[in-house]
Amino acid sequence: MNPLSYLKPEGFCTRTLHLTEEFSLSAFGPAGTEGSMILVSGGEHPEAVMNGFACLPFLSIRCEKGRALLRHGDTCLQSNRPLDLMDTLLNACAMEEKESSGFPFGLFGYFSYDLKNHLEKLPDTVMDDLQLPEFLLFAPRVVGWIPPHSSELHMKALFLRNETSETAEKALDEAERLLSCRPAQEELKKAEERDKTCSLSSSFSKENYQKAVRIIRDHISKGEVYQVNLSQRFSLTYKGNPYLLFLKMATEAPQPFSAFLQAGDFQLASLSPERFLRVRHGRIESHPIKGTRPRGQTPEEDRRLQKELETSIKDGAELAMIVDLVRNDIGRIGAWGSICVDVPARTEAWPHLFHRVAIVSGNLAEGASPGQILRATFPPGSVTGCPKIRAMEIIDYLEPLRRHAYTGAMGYLGFDGSMDLNVAIRTVICSDGKAHYSAGGGVVWDSDPEEEYEETLHKAAPFFRAMHKVPESPADSREPLVWQDGHFLPLSHSGFPMHIPALRHGRGVFETIRIRQGSPLHLGEHLQRLNDSAEPVTGKRLPAIQWKHIIATLTKANPMAAKEGQLHILALDTGRPCLSPAAMLTPLTAAANKEGIRLICHPEPFFSPMARHKSLAYVFFARARERALAEGGDEALIRAPDGSILEGSFSSLLLFSGKRLRIPEGPSLTGITRKKLLDYLQTQGWLAEETKLFMEDLEGGNLLLCCSSLRGLSWVRSVDHIQFPEPDPAWLASMRKALGYE
Repeated sequence: MNPLSYLKPEGFCTRTLHLTEEFSLSAFGPAGTEGSMILVSGGEHPEAVMNGFACLPFLSIRCEKGRALLRHGDTCLQSNRPLDLMDTLLNACAMEEKESSGFPFGLFGYFSYDLKNHLEKLPDTVMDDLQLPEFLLFAPRVVGWIPPHSSELHMKALFLRNETSETAEKALDEAERLLSCRPAQEELKKAEERDKTCSLSSSFSKENYQKAVRIIRDHISKGEVYQVNLSQRFSLTYKGNPYLLFLKMATEAPQPFSAFLQAGDFQLASLSPERFLRVRHGRIESHPIKGTRPRGQTPEEDRRLQKELETSIKDGAELAMIVDLVRNDIGRIGAWGSICVDVPARTEAWPHLFHRVAIVSGNLAEGASPGQILRATFPPGSVTGCPKIRAMEIIDYLEPLRRHAYTGAMGYLGFDGSMDLNVAIRTVICSDGKAHYSAGGGVVWDSDPEEEYEETLHKAAPFFRAMHKVPESPADSREPLVWQDGHFLPLSHSGFPMHIPALRHGRGVFETIRIRQGSPLHLGEHLQRLNDSAEPVTGKRLPAIQWKHIIATLTKANPMAAKEGQLHILALDTGRPCLSPAAMLTPLTAAANKEGIRLICHPEPFFSPMARHKSLAYVFFARARERALAEGGDEALIRAPDGSILEGSFSSLLLFSGKRLRIPEGPSLTGITRKKLLDYLQTQGWLAEETKLFMEDLEGGNLLLCCSSLRGLSWVRSVDHIQFPEPDPAWLASMRKALGYE
């Protein structure tokens, strides 16, 4: 008996609604509910036959690090054989296929490209910066669909064994309520305004992308591969509504296999033109795409570009290779002799692109399960290259970040044995306040590095337009300029060999300097501290450097950061007789908190004979601050082994006690901003003393200030349970102004 048989669907209820607006707008409510998937077939494609949704899941199955977790209410099952657990679940929920229209009940969600690591023995050297599941599937209680050019929405809700039809009716009521929920126009307008402030980065510079193309051509020349699909990922800060972004992109470039997944802590918005797999009545088919051209600005240019694509030897060979790969993949789970190429190549025209598309199909071997189908065919061959395994090894070597959902698949696996998955290209991943969009192309021997790079920009054009960005070499235009060892160069071109003492032993010093209106604050003092610390920390001196000229060039190259920025200066022991210096200017990330900050006492004492130097060994203070932030504070208060107060994790302290200014005594970094403040206050008649300070001294204090090179002055609202009053804002502002921070 199947251990999941208690999940067997018992029956379903139906309902029909008349929609008074476009389906995509009615779907705003479901799109905001965890576990929902919106499926949209846009455009005039022959396969664009259905819009619909799945929502209100009664279970989910999530795979992370090769381990699957199935949740149903309070029940939780785990397995280190994820696809086997998925097959067991689909067997338990199996339903006969009774209707040919609409969406089936089943598992809706996505499979990430990185699932490949659990299907084949492959290297895994890329960085997992997003840490998303390898697959995530939801079993919806309700599915709904609406045919094109219709206003009738058909909905079905199921009830399980040991449930009654009342459960399904309640689910239909809830789905109907969700369909009536729309965010206010004002909220959408604000979200759109927020989009316009986003910043852009890429996983490749233009030069490095082209270099990777040349490396692939070298592999091809050695006979290792015929084709490798290379991609770059664009990332932007994004605080808007992910479903609104999906709709904006769908308006720019409607596609037949589009899908939006609301996963709760992240969202996927896929505008895919490519069908990976469809299974119906025991027959499987795939629609690989290879060959892309932009649409022309005039009818004549349009025809020229289409003809260029259709007569391209390179694109034709590329598609032929992938068709052969797909034919081979499907053949692994297909009935002997049934695999055929229905369409070797056809041109499909879309609002911004032309594509060359093929169709491969076959009969499934008897008993082939969804898990077995995925093991044989995943990831889609059109997004790996050929031969598939070696191509994936090269991708792992060249691409720096995990692809996650990009080039995986989205769609559903029906309880009735059906399956429909797209190739998750043209897909946005919204996670942790950022939107990530990857674009790539197949590299073959004929590939031109410049054209390959431009192709990624063409494919990303709808995303850039939806985000109000111009698709023009964003990586290069946004990449910070750095100065290193006498050279100005893009950040991606900098770097240090792994064997240098600075990386092995932390032998180096640094300074962080506030830039205001193009000018560094207290530059002389910071450089003096850097010079004073260089030899005690590393045993070596800095070379003579004209920092003013270097800073002037960096501010000119980065005008936004020059207004309010932070200059990072490093001096590292790279094995040379003198230290190797470097400098980079970035936008300011730590503005003064005028509402007061909270200090959290760090539980571990600190003492180091090197504490008076700002060396690379700053890990203790960074971790102390992270802990304080996790506990709701703004800074950590660092104490010595005898309990005396030393400093803040990234600031120095000044206590006003009666008519005295008290500075904590002990091994700590000399604060430049605090020194400047003391000089100013002494001109106002204040006297300062350096003395041991303990927590009871804080309780008797009138005011505690935090002094930071980047933030300037902040008054301390509290230290654990000790509260301090707010100082006169005008007096505080006068001090900030005297120090150059206002």
